[in-house]
Amino acid sequence: MEAKYEIRSKLVDGLLAGGVLVLLEMMLILLLKPIQLIFESPGLLVYTVILIALSAICLERSLAGRDSELTRAWWGVLAGLSAWVVIALSNKLGGLDLISETGILNLILALLVASVVWRRIAPLGLRYFFLLTFLGWLGQMGLEAMTFLSAHEPRLNTVTTGLGYLAGAVLVVAFIYIFTRSRTRLDRLNAALVIWFAATVMIYVFRGGFI
Repeated sequence: MEAKYEIRSKLVDGLLAGGVLVLLEMMLILLLKPIQLIFESPGLLVYTVILIALSAICLERSLAGRDSELTRAWWGVLAGLSAWVVIALSNKLGGLDLISETGILNLILALLVASVVWRRIAPLGLRYFFLLTFLGWLGQMGLEAMTFLSAHEPRLNTVTTGLGYLAGAVLVVAFIYIFTRSRTRLDRLNAALVIWFAATVMIYVFRGGFI
């Protein structure tokens, strides 16, 4: 019975969780084009405000001490994913280029604040919020920088493509880890985040961007 539960947990808390995160991210991003076509900039602004509110609600729930560790971690993951999509939307709304000097300085400031909070007082849910937000932010910044450089030096296209294949290899390693090395549900959630990030990199590289 215990072995059956372990297999189910590895499938649900690991593989399925990673797939759900990828699909949720894609859904939130793919909604941008129809909203922009129908409602233009005011629609995007309203959509962004809704995502900010959703992130705040999920973050508050992640800090609720009465919930289990896994539940609080999941609320932090959802809060971070929503916050990351809001950051990505900044390119559409205010012209904030993530790889500009302003974007890099904003990232450094946010990382400094988060690192202090992480070491001092950050509960589990808040740590997962930081993790998702900064993984998405750093990932897109790095990939956009590579795309920008590749436009001026075509030989770098090989490096960008190599990153996509490397992400595919990381994806396979995460699958193997879930079934052979993971011991707890939090271990499998961590692997699910690796699946989400690796799949996101692959989609960016081989599809040609997100937004």
